[in-house]
Amino acid sequence: MTWKVVKDPDLGSSVTIFMINNPHLTSFPENALCDDICSLIRWVDWDVKDIHKGVTFCCFTSDIRNSLLPFLPDAAV
Repeated sequence: MTWKVVKDPDLGSSVTIFMINNPHLTSFPENALCDDICSLIRWVDWDVKDIHKGVTFCCFTSDIRNSLLPFLPDAAV
């Protein structure tokens, strides 16, 4: 799994994009990480459920910081 925090300094908010590239995956893991918001992000224009190319989850960084990424600095949220 890889991930990247993307922050909009004008809005003061951020999202974290998780990409899972697992060749043994046979189905899309529903709600595995967070309430997925990929459909709300207009630049996420690829098939986020394509298990052959890798699945993608998009989360509000503030929602997953305490559970999945507790080491993120305040500036990332």
